[in-house]
Amino acid sequence: MDYNDNIKNYDFIMILVTIIMVLTQNYYWLIIYITYFIFIIYSTEDTKNQSLLIANRSLENTNFKEGDQILTTLTITNNSEYIFHGEIIDKLPDEAIISDGSNLHLLYLNPGETTNITYKMYFQRRGKYTIGPIDTREINTILSKERRSIIKLETEIVIVPFPDKISGYNLSPYSLTSIGGFFSSKLVGDGIDFTGVREYQNSDPMNRINWKSTAKFNKLFSNEFEINRTMNMIIVLDLTEESQEIADSSVRAALGLTEFLMNNRTKIGLITLGKYINYLPVKSGKRHLIEITEHLTNVNTTTSIKDTGLFQSRLKETLNKINKSNNDVILFSSLNRSENASILSSSLTKIGKLTVFAPTAIYSKQKNDLLYNVAKDILELRKLSIKMTLNQKGIRIYEWSPNIPFEKSLTHWRS
Repeated sequence: MDYNDNIKNYDFIMILVTIIMVLTQNYYWLIIYITYFIFIIYSTEDTKNQSLLIANRSLENTNFKEGDQILTTLTITNNSEYIFHGEIIDKLPDEAIISDGSNLHLLYLNPGETTNITYKMYFQRRGKYTIGPIDTREINTILSKERRSIIKLETEIVIVPFPDKISGYNLSPYSLTSIGGFFSSKLVGDGIDFTGVREYQNSDPMNRINWKSTAKFNKLFSNEFEINRTMNMIIVLDLTEESQEIADSSVRAALGLTEFLMNNRTKIGLITLGKYINYLPVKSGKRHLIEITEHLTNVNTTTSIKDTGLFQSRLKETLNKINKSNNDVILFSSLNRSENASILSSSLTKIGKLTVFAPTAIYSKQKNDLLYNVAKDILELRKLSIKMTLNQKGIRIYEWSPNIPFEKSLTHWRS
């Protein structure tokens, strides 16, 4: 029995007791009052976790990208015979940032009444998150007793990484030789199989202009040809000894590069190095891109590799699954540990031509942060030594700052 039922059943008796007590001035009637309050206190204990409200949460989708605005609508209905006066809180993960509205509301609902609550939020980091349950808090105005309950309503959402946009240059041998030669034998010429037309870009040669379409639409159009593919691309993400921010930046850059290469009909394989070594075989197509995106959504960093021998043997076992011919390899690694750099360089060069993209440290916004600057200088000296060792092996290394778009670094290397 709920305390509202108690009030309804005994309110007449209590009014009568009050009148008798005032008229007779016999305060022994207070015993009835005390008994009544004790009865209500104990009768409400068994319902403290049972909510009088019914809730439904609706989202536009359950899959979003980092930074997407997520519109959330809660439909709350008072399912009891009594007025609900209190607050509700839609519990959110710590990573959620509310951009509009609020997940906490004060409600006054009559029996059977329904109301809608909306708010917007976003997530800055990839991963799987759970929204809910809903906490409710109601006050018994007679006893000033707080009544809490939980509405078991949970919704799982997935935040996928937002890929860096890469579109500022044409993927062709002559334009990429200047940034280290990767892909140099990947694409042969401009292709011979005509696939359609597209809007003209400043970097397109004049002999590719489709004059018929240009005259028809009064706008420059270029012929598009299927690129002859002779090699595969293996992208390797080193997530050992990485900060979470640098790892997330590497994931965005790798995913953007994957999308760009797949759009140019290149087959992609992915290796992630962390607590476990995972390998997605070389494939192409939208389904494979979705598989890579889902995998990169859930990868995490590891604090250290305690057994380098075991790490090396697992890496060797993974690389044995890969065809050793016609591969280009791109390694995303901050090169903070010489042991890992040595293992990776010696192992990855056996499956193809290796190029390293090394994200720089994310600098502190406080320029006078002495401890941070000392730590940064130590890492830079360590990285410089590792870079010199790898350069002696003929491995090209390009540093890029996660604070700027990855495409700007590509453009800088090209020029």
